[in-house]
Amino acid sequence: EVGSTFVWGSNSGGGLGLGPAPAGPVETATPKELPHVRGAHAVFASPSKHVSVVLATHGDAIMFGHGNAMLDKRPGTRAGSNDVRFFTPNRVRRRYSVVDMEEDGSWQTQRQNAGSGPPLKNVVLGADEAFGVDSAGILWVWPLGEQRPCNATRAAILPSGRTSDSQKTAGSKLPFTSVSSVAITERSGFLWVVDATPHACLWQLRRGAEGWHAQRQDALAQVSFIACSPEHQAALVTYRRPDSLLPAVDHGAHASQEPQVPISLHEDEESCLGQAISNVSAEHGAGDGGGHASQAAHVERLHQPLSLQRLCEKRLCQTLTPKSLGVVCDIAWDLNLAALLDRAFDFVRANAPLFFSRLQLPVLSQLPFEILLAFELTLAGRLARPSQALDGQFDGSFPPEDYLPELGMEGLHADAGASSSGKNTAVNGASVKRRR
Repeated sequence: EVGSTFVWGSNSGGGLGLGPAPAGPVETATPKELPHVRGAHAVFASPSKHVSVVLATHGDAIMFGHGNAMLDKRPGTRAGSNDVRFFTPNRVRRRYSVVDMEEDGSWQTQRQNAGSGPPLKNVVLGADEAFGVDSAGILWVWPLGEQRPCNATRAAILPSGRTSDSQKTAGSKLPFTSVSSVAITERSGFLWVVDATPHACLWQLRRGAEGWHAQRQDALAQVSFIACSPEHQAALVTYRRPDSLLPAVDHGAHASQEPQVPISLHEDEESCLGQAISNVSAEHGAGDGGGHASQAAHVERLHQPLSLQRLCEKRLCQTLTPKSLGVVCDIAWDLNLAALLDRAFDFVRANAPLFFSRLQLPVLSQLPFEILLAFELTLAGRLARPSQALDGQFDGSFPPEDYLPELGMEGLHADAGASSSGKNTAVNGASVKRRR
């Protein structure tokens, strides 16, 4: 979607982009359209400066106003009040190489050209500079208070100076090449960026002599958005609930003979019932003599309400969060709820970067070792699903004997068997004495 840009308020410092007085207004209370900016799809305004940026369809930024509120009060300077280029929109051209820095005069046009590159998708305005991220994940920077037109250059992101010996041997290469979000803390001058990897890690950039040195903040992961004020930061961390399905409801002896109809966690009961009826209708052919009777019986069972246990499991799955993972796992293990334990495992696997961040790692460390072992064996391919460990507790196959030395539990099964045999002997002896 594209549109037009409307401005109103004070035109001090060219903040409206309508030209200096008397050609332009000193201020206006009625929104006025910028006449030379077409096809805008985003607009950004500095909260502390007289500068605004519009993103247009050609992909570059259009800037008007200047970044220093005192420049128009200093006579004799190039950025004084007589410089109309601060009061009218100017296109900020991105330069990809030294050759491109030569003045070619074509930056004035707003038509799409082959040299514009991927379009900008986000811009943040600092005290003296603006930073933009394009659709390819490249970070751009350009000045706010210098003469117009100005050029945007690619920000050089370098590894942090505090590296280990192994990192120095490997060349200290960054694990990411593109960013998805950027914010700036004006007081400290730090940049905060979110990398465009699936882990969506948070990085702090410090300006150096050769570029911006990046240091990872391991406290957070799966960051989707970062915002900063002059002195504090706020980040949005997202997590995924996988679209896994609970097993079909067991309706008695005929359940094994009927097709298993899963019930989705993200649909209401009416839509689930309609989908289940459609699946049953497709399964039973019209030519089957007893198909209609069996189908009617199965549909009738589908109209029956879910059990209380089933409703509680479904609600726990729908409201599963990293904070409630420990409670859900304890309930699933203590009450032998196979489906709930599998859903918890799917949730951990889908949000592995988040759970291995420094703030969420204690959640995993506080899980019982039986649950962690079931998760590990599932990832190693020893178990098809973590719920198989629940059955293994009764037949003695869990934990596996080859894992016992690693857990410091050698001879667990033998001790358990001897203990069980001793208890049975004592019970039989006591019963014989009572009979005597």
